[in-house]
Order: sequence, then C-alpha cells, then structure tokens
Amino acid sequence: MKQSKETLRLGELLVKELDLDQSVDTLGRWMSHHISDLMAEVDSSEGTKKQEIEDRCHEAILALWQHIGVFQKSHRPLEDTETLFTTIRALDPEKTHTFSVRKLWKVSKSQVSMKSQNIG
Repeated sequence: MKQSKETLRLGELLVKELDLDQSVDTLGRWMSHHISDLMAEVDSSEGTKKQEIEDRCHEAILALWQHIGVFQKSHRPLEDTETLFTTIRALDPEKTHTFSVRKLWKVSKSQVSMKSQNIG
C-alpha cells in the first residue's frame, strides 16, 4: 500500500509519542504505522465502509495498547501497586478460598527478589 507523506508523518509521530523510536519493539512501531494507515482510510471513506474501517482502527489501537503493556513492562505506571490490588482482591468475601497474609508475603518477597536480581 502506498503511503502519503502525511500518513508516514502520523505513523512517525505515534512511534515517537509512544517512546518506540529508540526501542527494539519492531512490532509496536509497525502497529503504529498501521493505525496511521487506517486513520487515513477513515478520512477518505464514507458510509458503512467508513464505519468498518473505524472499527478496525479501534481494534488496532486496543491491540497496540495491549502489546505495549506486555512488551514494555518497565513502562507500567501502576506496577508498584499490583500487590495492593492483589490484597484487595484477596479480601473479597465472595471468594471461596481463605485469605493468607503469609501467602501474600511470599509472593511479594519473590517479586522483590526478582526485581533486585534485575537491578545489577
């Protein structure tokens, strides 16, 4: 598919804004350019075809966000709060298992241990 200069610039802008320009995430960069292609198609389409392409663009954006969330674990802003959310979920009275602070502490210690191994 031949891309216009505007579409290429939009793809490059998406790559830069998502901090993918200096990464090894080739798929993430490709997905950003794919989304820019879809956005250009939306602008030049009408009727049901436009709605179909908008839906594809929406799905591609969600797929890119999911990919980035998995690929770039170091860029997860709520990563440090995951133990808190695990604790809150464990306190759910509808759960059939019992809550164990000891079990939660083991998980937290192993996470800290894994993080400290990655530091040095």
